[in-house]
Amino acid sequence: MRNDIPWLKLNLNEDGVPERTTGINFGNIDDISNRYAAFDPDPFYKALELLSSTWAEEYYDFQEMVQIIIPSNAPEGWRVDGYSVSSYQGACWIVSRKIEKILETLVHEQSHLKLRYIEDTIPILASDQPTEVFPVGWRTDSRPIEGIFEGVFVHIHCILAMSKIISDHTFKDYYFDERLHQLEKQVAEGVNILGNHANFTEYGRIFLDWAQNVIHRA
Repeated sequence: MRNDIPWLKLNLNEDGVPERTTGINFGNIDDISNRYAAFDPDPFYKALELLSSTWAEEYYDFQEMVQIIIPSNAPEGWRVDGYSVSSYQGACWIVSRKIEKILETLVHEQSHLKLRYIEDTIPILASDQPTEVFPVGWRTDSRPIEGIFEGVFVHIHCILAMSKIISDHTFKDYYFDERLHQLEKQVAEGVNILGNHANFTEYGRIFLDWAQNVIHRA
């Protein structure tokens, strides 16, 4: 966990939050000093300890896939808790500073990393998808099927993490209860869109069944 490595001080452009290969001025280092200011590591350690004690399998995946956590500050005017980009696979930039939000953001970003590895080996979405975009609860802009699929994948992992924390009764905070209900509603809408409009591979049908079962159990 560090934010002093020059080539990991991403220079962000005005395209918005980094997504895969967008939003970054490649080859340029961010020289804005407060973007990568000193940070308190304690909330990060406590978030990881909470994940380890309540969902050991996910924590194992986290150790396998995340090489570095980079605490950073968001550009002025941005509302973002963290991000990762495929060109820096294994790195997670985290803006959140409260334990509960750090945990959600770490699980969220680690799930993006995991999905990239899965997509490299096992096709889930078919190559032909509708060109239509759809409104979803977790974004202000309408999203294509590919974006909804990725959102459903990462948010389901957040739902599972929060459910385990709530069931464990080790962390008393209403954030997880309220956020869990919000995510369950949003993901259910996303799963419904995927079921009605997305084209899946044979493996993708297994993913859709899994997603539908998680939501139905919620």
